[in-house]
Amino acid sequence: MHKKTTNINRGTTLMLLATAIVALIGAAALAIDIGKMYLASQRAQDVCDSAALAGAAYLTGLGTCTVVDDSSGVSTSGDGESARAAKDTAQANNSGRTFPALHPTTGAAGIKVSFPSGTITRDDGRQIQAKLGEAIQTNCKVRVEFGFARIFGLGGMYVHGEAIALLQQSESISSDRFSPWVVGDTTIWNVNNNPPTPIVPLGTRINMVVSDWPSGILGPGNYGAIAYAGDQGGAAYRDRIAGVAPPVKVTLSGEPGGSNRMVRARRKDRRIQKRSTGSSR
Repeated sequence: MHKKTTNINRGTTLMLLATAIVALIGAAALAIDIGKMYLASQRAQDVCDSAALAGAAYLTGLGTCTVVDDSSGVSTSGDGESARAAKDTAQANNSGRTFPALHPTTGAAGIKVSFPSGTITRDDGRQIQAKLGEAIQTNCKVRVEFGFARIFGLGGMYVHGEAIALLQQSESISSDRFSPWVVGDTTIWNVNNNPPTPIVPLGTRINMVVSDWPSGILGPGNYGAIAYAGDQGGAAYRDRIAGVAPPVKVTLSGEPGGSNRMVRARRKDRRIQKRSTGSSR
């Protein structure tokens, strides 16, 4: 009788151990699938962020900059400069990647580019009114192929990314890296146009030029020396050049579309994104 009970206990232990092993393997496999979803989601968001910021560099605040060929996720001759820059950046980021970004509608490699207008909500909750040509939006999806989840009939899932970059009037900049020089607006912008248009292509490096040094005195050029609030004398000027002066806050003024524009990006909450736009099969 004692021997029979012992055999029964041994059999029960083996069954429990086998069940535990299966559960542990399943949990590990499920963790891998969840990890792949997280990596793919981050990947989709990174592609959208970088593409939106690249395209925003070519926004002009005018409707003419919003030309886009939505038939392809990569740049074509039908795209304007802003859309082309966004698509080219996404395509470069897609090269050799495990989770390539796909157009959310067609499923082809690349991203969807659009130019929204109206009310745009920033990450901090503030709502901004944007005109056509002042914002660019990028969307993409990334396919995740499941492993363990296949036993539940789920072969994979799409996770989505979205970003909006917009032009907004700068309010102020605070830094200890300001140089005590300034290049005049007329060197970079044609201020006779409304809004001002660049004299040189965006992204061109501007050299602060001095044509000659007569008798050791600073001659004419396209820049001038400036003194920030609190700076006095030659010692402060030298410290500002060396980058060791105290930080200063510079307040900017002007109209959107002018020379003091700044790009801000908005990223959509990925938890909402997964819940609202995720699809599986």
